[in-house]
Amino acid sequence: ILETLHAERVPVTVQGARTGLAAGAVPHGGHILNTSRMNRYLGLRRDEQSQFLLRVEPGVVLSELRKQLSKKVLPTAGWDQASLEAYEEFQDSPEQFFPTDPTEASACLGGMAACNASGARSYAYGPMRPHITGLHVALADGDLLELQRGEAFAQGRHLSLVTAEGRTLELDLPGYTMPETKNASGYFVADDMDAIDLFIGACGTLGVITELEIALQAAPAVVWGVSCFFDSEDKAVSFTDSVRPVLSHAAAPDKAAQIAKLDGYVWEDTSNDNKLSFRRSTKRPRYVSTWSSIAMTRRRRPRSCTTWDGCWSLRAAATMRHGSPATKSIASASGSSATRCPRASTCSLTSV
Repeated sequence: ILETLHAERVPVTVQGARTGLAAGAVPHGGHILNTSRMNRYLGLRRDEQSQFLLRVEPGVVLSELRKQLSKKVLPTAGWDQASLEAYEEFQDSPEQFFPTDPTEASACLGGMAACNASGARSYAYGPMRPHITGLHVALADGDLLELQRGEAFAQGRHLSLVTAEGRTLELDLPGYTMPETKNASGYFVADDMDAIDLFIGACGTLGVITELEIALQAAPAVVWGVSCFFDSEDKAVSFTDSVRPVLSHAAAPDKAAQIAKLDGYVWEDTSNDNKLSFRRSTKRPRYVSTWSSIAMTRRRRPRSCTTWDGCWSLRAAATMRHGSPATKSIASASGSSATRCPRASTCSLTSV
């Protein structure tokens, strides 16, 4: 298809699940190439560190992948013997998960790779790029590139690639310096970079992803998702700067509660510029939203979220893995409390 369209100079717009917010799937004439039906699971292997690497087509939807991994059941039709042997090891191993969470579970993996998706877990796991170990890319003229992480590197800012037909591509990479912050603008470039990273985040402008290999990780036993707010932006930013160095297991520590009621006590933030600390408070909360979750010990304990006058909202969620179901009840501030304080907290149970 691409070879024919290229010869006729017809522009091509690549689409996946069309969940992106940047209008990348909106065509401006020409031909639409939608990959959403390319949704096969192609194989599985383990690398030298015994990490599972799953090979899929770009139309595999993230929500479906999560279901398959949680059940430890993958579609194995057409797999070779090596993949089937790795699959047996996969079923006997601890539950695996794919860490990238763009906060839109209906996204497909090809689109996530094309835009280098990040999201709710990027603080701990980074964007999509480090979790991709292989790509097959169809170029605009129909030729193919097979890229494996760690095999082809640029020499400074010059990159040489060999296509499936044996054609050599000599590429001079842009000379700009990438910003030292989260960034999705332009092509990713760096001195002596891995060739695969040029195509991740290129939004389909360099080629169409037809196959990708992703790295799985052992799923955490318990996942908490908490979003809390201070009564001023300065306090929120200051506390975030203070808490990040000590939250080594946090996926995305963006905000923290100024006052939270945990395990029957009310704790208030007494942190200063040099030290992160809390103390038990004798104050009584005015507005409380209570919810239940499952603790690390798998015992059920009550959890309460407290909002004080002048504070914003707090949402919290917990999910227990490995067979211990999380409670499905949702409690929120209501009645006179919610009327007197429109910004009273809401605590809801979600899956992470």
